[in-house]
Amino acid sequence: MDFNNMEDRVSALYWYIDQVLKIWEEKKYKYLELEGFYWTREEVHLEDNDDELMRQVKEKLGDKYEYSWIPYYGSADAHDWKDFGFDIAYQQPNYFFEISTPMEILTGAIGYAGRHDLSLEMEFDSRLITQKPFRDKYYEYIKEFRKDGAWDNKRITYYEGGDGWYKMAINDMPEVKEAHETMVKILVERKKKLPVIIQKE
Repeated sequence: MDFNNMEDRVSALYWYIDQVLKIWEEKKYKYLELEGFYWTREEVHLEDNDDELMRQVKEKLGDKYEYSWIPYYGSADAHDWKDFGFDIAYQQPNYFFEISTPMEILTGAIGYAGRHDLSLEMEFDSRLITQKPFRDKYYEYIKEFRKDGAWDNKRITYYEGGDGWYKMAINDMPEVKEAHETMVKILVERKKKLPVIIQKE
């Protein structure tokens, strides 16, 4: 196949989707549901006709599976996510990962998400366990999401690196336990507010 050719690119993506669905059906998982598919490229390259490729995938998936995207903050054309065929898009703030990253990146990402109807991504990794500046950033996400109303009104996706969530859960340091419990309480409260979904036979 020639991936400079749009038809071959679409064929390859359709093959991939069909393979995932075939394997999923064969596994017959009892306690899992396949909710949807995630477009992994975090930016749109119009010169590569990414926008058309995105729409072709939506055409393949239809309404049976949710089609999601998580562009990085500053990704060109992210505001056009609906036009690209996505059912939902989450804004990556990209604030956590460098101590020197200014607060304006986090607040700017939240503001951009609000203006363009994107949901948000919570980001952290295991460095918050041993390094207070990263723990501070973790709490800044929580605080700014709360100020925005995101915890109450938006869908949130979570990025945690280096087994951060698991390592927080088993850590005995009081400040780490507190950080873990803070997020646990948020998740529990969010779960209580989720609408009840009635499965149709």
